[in-house]
Amino acid sequence: MSNTITSEEVNYLVFRYLLESGYTHSAFTFGHEALVLENDFDATGVPPGALLGFLQRGVSYAEIEAHVARLHAERVKRSTSCEENGALAPETVSSADKKDARTPVVVNLADVHRALVNRPKRRRNVVAVEAPARRSATGPDTAAAPETLYTVHDSEVTVLYGHTAEVFAIAWNPVHEYLLASGSGDATARIWAVPAGPSGRTAVAPPLELRHQSSEERQPRGSPTLSSGTDEVTVNSTSGAPLAPGNARQRRAPSRDVTALDWSSDGHHLATASYDGAARVWSSTGALERMFTVHVGPVLSLKWNSTGKRLATSSVDHSVAIWDTFSGRMEQQVQLHRAPVLDVDWQSEDTLASSGSDKMIYVWRVGEPKPLRVFCGHQDEVNSIKWDPTGTLLASASDDCTVKIWRPIRQSGTSVSLASRTSNGQNVSSSSDYLVQDYTDHTKEVYTVRWSPGTNHYLASASFDSTVRIWEPAHGAAKATLTLARHFGPVFSIAFSPCGQYLASGSSDRNMLIWSLREGGKLIRVLRCQGGIFEVAWNATGSKVAAALSNGTVAITDLRM
Repeated sequence: MSNTITSEEVNYLVFRYLLESGYTHSAFTFGHEALVLENDFDATGVPPGALLGFLQRGVSYAEIEAHVARLHAERVKRSTSCEENGALAPETVSSADKKDARTPVVVNLADVHRALVNRPKRRRNVVAVEAPARRSATGPDTAAAPETLYTVHDSEVTVLYGHTAEVFAIAWNPVHEYLLASGSGDATARIWAVPAGPSGRTAVAPPLELRHQSSEERQPRGSPTLSSGTDEVTVNSTSGAPLAPGNARQRRAPSRDVTALDWSSDGHHLATASYDGAARVWSSTGALERMFTVHVGPVLSLKWNSTGKRLATSSVDHSVAIWDTFSGRMEQQVQLHRAPVLDVDWQSEDTLASSGSDKMIYVWRVGEPKPLRVFCGHQDEVNSIKWDPTGTLLASASDDCTVKIWRPIRQSGTSVSLASRTSNGQNVSSSSDYLVQDYTDHTKEVYTVRWSPGTNHYLASASFDSTVRIWEPAHGAAKATLTLARHFGPVFSIAFSPCGQYLASGSSDRNMLIWSLREGGKLIRVLRCQGGIFEVAWNATGSKVAAALSNGTVAITDLRM
């Protein structure tokens, strides 16, 4: 095996590090400029955290070399001193080496490397992790009495094999509770018919494979492709040879990673966003119905409105496009932002909000040239926005470590006074007029926010500080009601169960945690996965919860109390 590493391999490791650390937009930009996905090398065996692993080993090697050099220098010094006094230099060993004092100490860095790589692995027959010590919301880590957690064994987990790269997005069909869609870096989305019975006990039928080809090479309309599902091997390479699950570089189409997906409210249509700048609409049976291609950069987010008549797409090209999904016509393309648009969310049938890397949030109505509201208050990229179930409050999460809640209409109902302008000349509302809450408890970037269903209107936020925080805007408190601090890495995704009583969270630490909010944020489930978790999602009834993993699989388990 070669001991050298090429610049292309370094670029891939950096790309993977950015992706796994949650810097999705930076990863896409770097990957595009460095042509990471077009390099012809096999990254099948590259595990999550590979770059940090190499760096840590490099530090270990440097420390070993320095230690050996010190021992050698001391030995030479002793030998010289003894020779000057006419004596022989004794062999010097540490107490740990006295059991074999006759053998000189020889350090072989290749052996050290093998020892580091082959460190004892965690047992794989159980996909769970022991409950760590609870961390206080207000102070340092404290030891807590052992908690009794439900251990999720692999016999209770359905693992969906088939994707050959990271699974970035998953979404359950809102009508058909056992139909799950997944989107991956292998330029495909897949629709899985998950068995209704207990997870892990019934084989899953092969999924529908939705190939994201260019307009010139895409399959004929109405022709879905079947690919193997949970079988140990899949046959979907261009040569027809079987591929082992998780081979991340097999049949990977350049620049067509599936970045997001969303089901229409009637469950009949699935929309997918891709790095090639296109949005596609598929039937629930896997037929390609529409392909929208106005964007000139990767599509980062897309959302249906509640009736399914319109689809909003946001892109790195600084624009948001609105599509009439019945006719296939683009109704409007708006370029209010001065940087990539990271998220969009509908307030009503014709009104939506968008947020971007320019730190701005715009609220606007389809067909109108100017925004209804412009919220300026974040000091860094606004990663996520979400309207509450009533469409009254808008929550935003930012890299400035804050969560903010905005009310687009003044409580007094008076006319709008626009106090200032942005750098591109847009009117900006005064923050004091429309900013309801400014939460500052998080200590690192906040990646996403989600509202609870129903009438309680709890808000959950997930952060790179490894915590999930629960807020109650209606109470007006400036501090989090609950701090859920049991992850050990950035938290990428959170999802409330349909009943609103449970919350699932997924992290780069490979843990999906399920919390009981009705029990004060008690941790009740720990699912240890075989890859970092990009997204978690509940099905429509809350009986199953799924996790999208960096190793190219999807893990599904049940919530049985």
